[in-house]
Amino acid sequence: MRFLLLLVACGLLFLSAAAAPLPADTAVLRVNSLSPKGSQSGLLLENGWRYQVGDNSQWARPDFDDSAWDTINPARPRQELPPRLRTDISWLRLRFRLADSLRQRAIMLQVAGYGAWEIYLNGRLLQRHGRVQANPTYVPDSDKLPPVVVPRGGPAEQVLAIRFAPWHSPLLRLAGGKQLLNVYLRSEAQVQQRVDARVKVVLRESMMGGIFGLLTLLHLVFFRYYPAQRANLYFAFFTGTFALGFLAAFSQWALAFSTPAPRLLLGWIRNPLILSAYPWVVRAVYALFGFRPGWVYRGLWALFGVVLLSIYGGSYFGFATLPLMVISVVELLRLTGRALRQQHRGAWIIGAGFAVMLLIFVLILGLVVVSALLNVPDPTPLVFRSGWGD
Repeated sequence: MRFLLLLVACGLLFLSAAAAPLPADTAVLRVNSLSPKGSQSGLLLENGWRYQVGDNSQWARPDFDDSAWDTINPARPRQELPPRLRTDISWLRLRFRLADSLRQRAIMLQVAGYGAWEIYLNGRLLQRHGRVQANPTYVPDSDKLPPVVVPRGGPAEQVLAIRFAPWHSPLLRLAGGKQLLNVYLRSEAQVQQRVDARVKVVLRESMMGGIFGLLTLLHLVFFRYYPAQRANLYFAFFTGTFALGFLAAFSQWALAFSTPAPRLLLGWIRNPLILSAYPWVVRAVYALFGFRPGWVYRGLWALFGVVLLSIYGGSYFGFATLPLMVISVVELLRLTGRALRQQHRGAWIIGAGFAVMLLIFVLILGLVVVSALLNVPDPTPLVFRSGWGD
């Protein structure tokens, strides 16, 4: 009987040990898919990272014990990370295990961030970006950095080590909550999809910039020959800010820069330009129908000033951005309805244009909502979206 009880106790002890979580030094990130939740951008490696401030070449070795290091998510905004990680040379390490289906093909590793780094996979140097030193003076732009190939048929458990020196620049404050480092695992098809999407975005931005540029010249010519109709001048301001905004976006995507500074400056200039178009188009409609601007128009410029302050404060897309856009659209609809009631000439053309724009917006919003409810990838093509090249 005692033997039986001892056997049961040993069995329970074994089960409890098997159910207990693994110790930290054996934690391994398991990668079963490169398309989480239907995403086509690849797998962003956020979990499982450990970091240590300092510099030691031994930390690249796959057999190094990093269990005493602190954990981190390098994809978090810079201001949320430990201060020394944002200023000093540090090492980041990640242990991961690819599913058998993924180990049978080459996987692409792509890194984007603001700093200089060296990437080691299983102790082997695969990529050097800039010169890793305290406060690096030269940091190349990583936007078009080629991917690193994770060879097929590698070991079951692999170790990724990154030696990193952050870039120090006041421009990062203007850029808002930029991440320290984004590390993606992607398939060859996903890498090609991103290249194709970039081409589409470049074509879109250049086309829209050209269209609004021609409209700007047209309205300036009209104002030159009919100065009494000041609506043409305000419409030129409206289309001109859009043209410059699209030109800045085109330059961000299409041009190659030696450092991240020009790309950050273009992004910082682009957003205020495009947002300033909303008050200008409202002012143009006021002038077109002979209405006197009131407190709503002055409030739009006040909201635009708040947006600028949020940009200067490093937190773009502040609380004033959405009200600026919504109030502008509502005011345009109100002015158009008032002009239609008073039977102003040409009011129906403006009204028809707003109706078409509203229909397109409702259709796109409906596609996004349906895709979210059905848990399928967003059906709106990448050509309608742009952002920081990660």
